[in-house]
Amino acid sequence: NIKVTTKVVLSSKAKNSEIIPFEIEEVDAGAETPEIDLYAEASVKPGVRFTLALYGVIGPYATVSAVAALRANPLQNPCWEFAVGLETQLGVVVKTPSLPVVGSVTFLDWSTGALSLFDKTVASGTCDVTAEGESVPPGGGPSATTLQKPPFTPWAKLLGAPADGSDLESVLAYPTGFPFLTPSIDGRYVAGGGGAQSLLKLDDVGTALWSSQLVTTHDVALRSLGSVPSADAGLVTIFRPGDSSAFVLVKHSQSGAVERAISYSLPDDCGATPKAIARDASSGFVVAGECPSLRSAWLVHLGADLTVLRAQTLSDDNPQTVRLTPTALTRSGDELVVVGDLVRTGEYAGALAFIVRLDEQEVPQSSSSFACPERLSLYPSAVIPSSAGSLTLVGDASGKGYVARVRADGSLGFVRFPNLGGGIASGFAPNAVVELPTTGLVIAATVDGIGDTGTDLILVGLDGNGRVQWGREYVLQGQTGIRSVGWPSARLTDDGGILVSATAAADGQFPGELLGMKVFARDGTLEDGPLISSTQIVPEEDQFAVEARPLSTSTAEIVVSARGFEGTDQLSR
Repeated sequence: NIKVTTKVVLSSKAKNSEIIPFEIEEVDAGAETPEIDLYAEASVKPGVRFTLALYGVIGPYATVSAVAALRANPLQNPCWEFAVGLETQLGVVVKTPSLPVVGSVTFLDWSTGALSLFDKTVASGTCDVTAEGESVPPGGGPSATTLQKPPFTPWAKLLGAPADGSDLESVLAYPTGFPFLTPSIDGRYVAGGGGAQSLLKLDDVGTALWSSQLVTTHDVALRSLGSVPSADAGLVTIFRPGDSSAFVLVKHSQSGAVERAISYSLPDDCGATPKAIARDASSGFVVAGECPSLRSAWLVHLGADLTVLRAQTLSDDNPQTVRLTPTALTRSGDELVVVGDLVRTGEYAGALAFIVRLDEQEVPQSSSSFACPERLSLYPSAVIPSSAGSLTLVGDASGKGYVARVRADGSLGFVRFPNLGGGIASGFAPNAVVELPTTGLVIAATVDGIGDTGTDLILVGLDGNGRVQWGREYVLQGQTGIRSVGWPSARLTDDGGILVSATAAADGQFPGELLGMKVFARDGTLEDGPLISSTQIVPEEDQFAVEARPLSTSTAEIVVSARGFEGTDQLSR
């Protein structure tokens, strides 16, 4: 409760009319202890504007606003505070009387901006952790307390897995497969992708337990695109084939031994390229890719033993669509979710991002697509399920990163464009996202280096509505000639960390190597070392309009053949 008084002097002469600024008569405020898990900020600013205008067209005005704000940060002491204040703003307006058709036209509306009359903290204290934030099931991420005080020491190291580094020259040179980290049943992780020529199993401090390389009969190492755990504690990985096949699937045991390796082919007129793999709702798998010659995507559903259960194309019913490219898969409840980009002739907004939800028979249940006319592209690179059936996407909009929340009904909850700001024109391309167990997101991105430096990694912390909270950039120090790093994966760990793998190399050169690091999920902390230096950054947010586009999809059967993979596996421990 805030009471103020003001005084208005009226005169028949405009120069003698004035508004005397406000005086505070009474302030009374209190606060109940809030329940807070992570970061929170809420404010309200009710106000009133007094205008003294001669004939309604010229004169001074004054605005007074009462401000009440709750701010909470579990990393500070006190954890939360409730403040009240009073702001005023003085100005002058010059406008025309109301005119026919156009109404009044304002020539001048100048003000001092907000001026604080007073600001006072009326309550503060420690945070009460809710039951949701206090106890998280195993594998569900860190509790609120663990997130605030993680028990591990951050680290970064080269992993010893050779990789193609030629895609690091620019964030617009998308790799043929992003790096990935797949959790295993024994609490370890399997790293691959990003041009890596082997799979690598790691412990929680980045020590390699085994590596497995799949080699064709022509001594060419296949490159992995993604892995998922199997129901019997194994690991199934999709590889880009070394011949005219569509894809290769390999099942490894936890010790790295190959239990099964199968090569799959689609019809020649498909021109199949593999993209991603996901689990089905039981013990099987779904593999997705593109048929560029047929202007469609394809989905192959396999059983637990990797036998084909069914296969079909996924097409846009719009005849103007010339390309439908899946880029990522996830599961949301009982549904399989396919995201990607599509291109239509005559679409002024460029490439569209699409989302298709399918049931267990791969029958489309809902389809939606979105355009960003100002950027001429919305390329989704990663998707994760969020609460209440919604999805969180990250990707690239022609060098500008974006994060979007898409509701279960296909509508946009929010879309934001975090960027480096400060006039930096370098590209910013997120391709991984994790969601904290109570609220907030962390996205991992590649950014073009400044001057003669190579690409770098960036982690950005967001609140539950996608607004930027913190940022940190990680730069390679040039060890063994390697100074470019990009295309990060990201996994949230139960001890409050973000585990990251990425491709590192000399600028735009092959060979490269997979890099791993583990940082605090709360703020990206990683102390400088001989391999990586890190600095805090202050990301900004761009504003671009995103528009919905109609999308209707359908499926058709397609033939798939399978045969044993004819190459060999090279396992080292």
